[in-house]
This record gives sequence, C-alpha cells and structure tokens, in this order.
Amino acid sequence: MRFRCLLTALVLLAAFVSDSWGQSKQPSPKASPQKATQQERGSEDSPVVVKVIPTEKSKDELARENAKDKEIATLTGDLAFYTKQLFVATATLALITLGLVVLGFRQVRDARRSITAAEDSTRIAERALTELERPFVGVDVMDSGFKSELVSEEEYYVTLEGNMTFRYINHGRSPATIIETSDKFDICIPNQLPDPIDPSALGNQVPFGVIVGANGGTSPPSTREPSRGIDKQEFLRVTSGDDNLIFIGYVRFRDIFNRTHVTGFCLRMDRSDARFYFVGDHRYNYTYIET
Repeated sequence: MRFRCLLTALVLLAAFVSDSWGQSKQPSPKASPQKATQQERGSEDSPVVVKVIPTEKSKDELARENAKDKEIATLTGDLAFYTKQLFVATATLALITLGLVVLGFRQVRDARRSITAAEDSTRIAERALTELERPFVGVDVMDSGFKSELVSEEEYYVTLEGNMTFRYINHGRSPATIIETSDKFDICIPNQLPDPIDPSALGNQVPFGVIVGANGGTSPPSTREPSRGIDKQEFLRVTSGDDNLIFIGYVRFRDIFNRTHVTGFCLRMDRSDARFYFVGDHRYNYTYIET
C-alpha cells in the first residue's frame, strides 16, 4: 500500500516537473516584443537616443547672461536710434539734393535766358552797326534841263534847254561804293506810270573806285539827254503838257561790310517849276539788301 502511494507520488512529481520545464522553454508573448525591441535598438532602423539632462546654471552664469541680454537690448536700442537718425539724415540729404536740383534748374534757366539776352544784344548791336550805320544812297537831280514859263492862269509851257544833270547822294553813316546803275526816260499819260524796272536785269557797270562818302557825300555828276530815244512828236506832247516825262531807274552799291544794296527811284517832272519829284509806290521807290 505504501509502495503504491509512493509510486503515484513519483509519477505526479515527474509530470509536474516536465510541464514546468516545457513552459520554461516557450517564450512569453509579453517578453518577446520587449526583447525584439531591445535587439533592434542601436541599429539603423532604431537608433539609440540619449537624453542629456542639462545641468543647473550657477548664479554667476545667470548674472552674466542677464548682463549680456541687457547689453544686447541696449545695443538694439542704440541701433534703432542710429537707424532713425540715419533715416532723418537721409531724408534731409534728399531734401537738400532736391533743393540743389531745383536751384540748378533755375540757374540753367537763368543762364539760358542770359545767353538769349546776350545773343539778342549782339544781334541788336550788329543790326545797329550794319543797318543804322549802313549807307543810304539815292538819286539827286541837280538840273532837269527844262525851263517852265507861265502862259496863262495855271497854265505852264515847258521848253527844253539842255541835258538833265543828276548825281547820287549818300544819306547814311558809312561810305558806299557804286557798282551798277540803270536809268531811262519814259513818257506817260497823266495819272499813269511806266512798268517798273527789274533790278535783277543787267545795268550799266560802274568802274571800280566810285565811292560816295557818308553823311551827304555825293558821286560825280552825270548827264542825260531827255529826248534821246524818244520820238520827237511824243516829246512835243511833254512840252505842250499833254503827257508827263518820267525818269526811272535804280542804283546798286556795296557797303563797308561787303553787302550789296539796291535803291530804286521813279521821278516825274512837274510843269510848274520844271523840276523832278518822286512818284509811285514801293515797286518804283525801294531800298533793300541783296542776299
């Protein structure tokens, strides 16, 4: 009996020990993930992270940091102040530059006005010298060659006694050199004039050296026969008073500035005193500078 009980106890003990040994060989499901995680740490997939706990700073370090922060704050304030001052200086410089630009523009404008005024003054002075001081040459009939006689009340009879004598006179302020002349007689009915002479047509060339002085200087006298080239019957109509005798022409001369001038003239004989007087408009009586 005792032997049977002992055998049963041995069998139960052997079964318990084998079960415990089998369970100890199988991995626990809760321990496996932890073991796997521990095995993966330190690899490329799961690097090891080390957390460093900072050490507490001492009072001196904290004081130095506070002083450094105050210094940075002071420098930042100074930087802001100087930046503001720089902005003000830049704005002032911009205003000064703008003022200088405006002043320069006005100076340039005034300089241009001064230059224009100087050019105008130069032109005026040149015109005063070349125009006011220029010669003014015209014709002066010294003797008409006719004699007038009173036949009845307000009726005159004109007779031819000789050639007409005339000269050129200079009323200007500088001398002139006569280079060309053109003149002729013509007979016209009352209140009419002959066709004007074209001053561009070739006239009588004057030898060099015929100079007319300034302020009333005159050229040597010239003579013309009134009846030359005119039919005698037509000329008798002048003496009888039916027609008028016209003396027309021009004179071309050069001034001291080497500019050429032309003066045209047209004169009609008056029967009352047998003298010649100017007649006609600007087509007959003119003076201009040739270009």
